[in-house]
Amino acid sequence: MGSKHKKNNGISFHVSRVQLTRAIAVLTSLLWLWPSAAFSVTLTGAVKSLELGPVVGAQISAKNLDRGYTKTVFTDDQGEFRMVDLFPGQYDITAVQIGFETEKKNDIFVSEAGLSNIEFDLAHGADIAQQVSGTSWIAALPDGPLKRGFLLGCIGCHQFGDMITRAPRSREQWIATITNMKSKGLGSYQVGHALMPGLSTEDLATWLVDSGFGTAGHSLRPEVPSPVTGAAAEIEIIEYDVGQPDSVLHDSTVGKEGYGWGLDYVHDTLHKIDPTSGAVTTYELPIKGAGAHTIHPDRNNILWITLQLVDMVASFDPNTEEFRLYGGFSLNSLPHSFAIDSLGYIEYDDEGNLWISEFTNNALASLNPETGEVKEYPLPLTGTLPKTQVGVYGVAIDSLKNVWYTKLNEGVFGKLNSGTKKITQYEMPTKFSGPRRIGVDSQDRLWIPEFATSKVTVFDPLKLTFKSYPLPDKGDYPYALRVDGTKDVVWICGTGSDSIYRLDPNTGEFTQFPLPNAYTFTRQLAIDYKTGDIWTSYSNIPNQWGDNPAAIVVRMQIAD
Repeated sequence: MGSKHKKNNGISFHVSRVQLTRAIAVLTSLLWLWPSAAFSVTLTGAVKSLELGPVVGAQISAKNLDRGYTKTVFTDDQGEFRMVDLFPGQYDITAVQIGFETEKKNDIFVSEAGLSNIEFDLAHGADIAQQVSGTSWIAALPDGPLKRGFLLGCIGCHQFGDMITRAPRSREQWIATITNMKSKGLGSYQVGHALMPGLSTEDLATWLVDSGFGTAGHSLRPEVPSPVTGAAAEIEIIEYDVGQPDSVLHDSTVGKEGYGWGLDYVHDTLHKIDPTSGAVTTYELPIKGAGAHTIHPDRNNILWITLQLVDMVASFDPNTEEFRLYGGFSLNSLPHSFAIDSLGYIEYDDEGNLWISEFTNNALASLNPETGEVKEYPLPLTGTLPKTQVGVYGVAIDSLKNVWYTKLNEGVFGKLNSGTKKITQYEMPTKFSGPRRIGVDSQDRLWIPEFATSKVTVFDPLKLTFKSYPLPDKGDYPYALRVDGTKDVVWICGTGSDSIYRLDPNTGEFTQFPLPNAYTFTRQLAIDYKTGDIWTSYSNIPNQWGDNPAAIVVRMQIAD
């Protein structure tokens, strides 16, 4: 299939038209005055219940009020906790466990000597339905094509099952809600229709009411989940406040130098996070209303960013603090994701091109950073959906320079040989499975998160075989995964369960690591190969559902 060399608004963007802009860096607080090395300040204490004794697996979160970061650990089998490597300062310290009332100690001063014997006495008997993640309600919906269509169409931006989305509604109220969501847009494009192709508003409203989400409200009484134990309880999680309360960090990553990076879709900013001090440096993007969506580093630590709403991509050099803009993509093509290798780095083909998916153009695009040339390759259409609705989504590149892609709504995936440009397309084993952000492992196997079936599937291109791994939480919807190509371990977003999964393909065993916040809706994962830390960001739209003072970038430290 041939390529198309596109022009953007009649102007062809070659190297002379590549815009080079010096970034304006703004420290969002006086963090530059702080030391960057952590103090050895330690908090210790215990959590118990008057009714039940020690509380195992309770979440202990200490928010540094000066620096705007929060560290979380979990209690051991004696109900005790230990939190290390903190800075002195003012803290809010909170103890949380499902089935118990939350207890918070505000404005506690912690000196350089640390603080010992912090005691929490949690009252048992809290309303579990208000504490569990929304996946309990998703799991209660009857399985079938309509449920999968509902997950694809209605859960693409925020969780379902929280107090807002599961509020009692009549059929007419559901019709009004669904109609409103279908009208939502990104810039000039009505993306709501692209996310809900073929979904009958009336049928969906009837199904939701018949499934228990009518005017009486759902009668589900979820069980208390097992406490966090083992490897999942040995982690430390650090949350960094960045941006503003209405910020949306669609994506985040970690650079090879160890700094975290977060993209603010709403405010056109790029945030750099010092993992030790919590200092945040903010860079204004060189174009407003850009729709900064995806961010990945290449092996030279150049950060690449898709700018959906202006049909462009940008690169950012952390050393020179310069942005470079590239145009030439089709109008309203919504450049989406970059092709990454088995370690999660952007990889170039043998001609020096990187590859990008175009969400509403049914195409893959190649970009040569040296010349600025963009070529677009239309993909085969296999169903009745128009090209604006198939949703070309995740992209990966294997060791043979095959560019793999998924189509979210068409339920297919495929590969483009970057040399011959030959395209081969495959159907997913389950219709309407919702394949999203993919990865390849060291054996060139393709790993696919199925957003609408609560499982992860691996495809072997040599044997042409599939193997699926159902997630432990059957109501979950995995948005993205990241393969650690050094071990072929697969990390998976628990987008609905406020967690991150680790899958060992050799044993088929999952470990589920809880995140310390609600409405997290994670969409991307990144690995720091020097430390083993996992980075992500909370990406629910709107961010305010989580009652967060700002957007949040997350670093998870794994004990093993």
